[in-house]
Formats: sequence, structure tokens, C-alpha cells
Amino acid sequence: MTKENEKKLAAELFRQTVGEVKKLQSDKVRPNKLQTRPDTRQAPIRENHINRDMGQGNYIVSELQPEDILEYAKNGVQARTLKNLRNGKLKIDAECDLHGLTTVEA
Repeated sequence: MTKENEKKLAAELFRQTVGEVKKLQSDKVRPNKLQTRPDTRQAPIRENHINRDMGQGNYIVSELQPEDILEYAKNGVQARTLKNLRNGKLKIDAECDLHGLTTVEA
């Protein structure tokens, strides 16, 4: 059996297996229109949870902004070490997942 005959048999077997096929009008995919706006009914609930959790720390929530950086260092940590940590020059030895914890629990 030649390769051309094998290709014809394979194509015939494929058509028998797949059945009737309808040609597409277009090969472009329409993107789904996703809702990009957050649900406004949930905003006050989220705000209350954030205020409750953040209010348990030793800082005033109303003075914090989303872009504010909170940092803590024990006494004795050198300024250069903190700078290297901020700049990402220190390698990570371990990670601690704090998701779902309040600021007090964390």
C-alpha cells in the first residue's frame, strides 16, 4: 500500500467517524464581554471587613492609603539590611502565607 493510498483511507475513515461537517463562516473568535465593574453591592461589605481587620493593628486606618508601605523591623536590624530587603537584593529563605488572617493573627 502506497503512502497516497494510506492518506486517502485515513481521510475516508476520518470523514466516516466525524460525520457531516458544516463549514464555518468566519475563523475569528468573538471575545466574551466580561463584566469589568465590581459589584457595587459588595463594596460596603468589603470596606467593613478591611476596616475591621486593619483597625486591630497599632495604626490609624483613616491615615493609610492603598499605596502606603507598612514595614516593621525588630530592634537591632541594620538600615543597610532593610534597604537590601526593600530593593530585593536578599534571597528568600522561606515563605509564610498570611492570606485570610487578620493583622493581629498575622
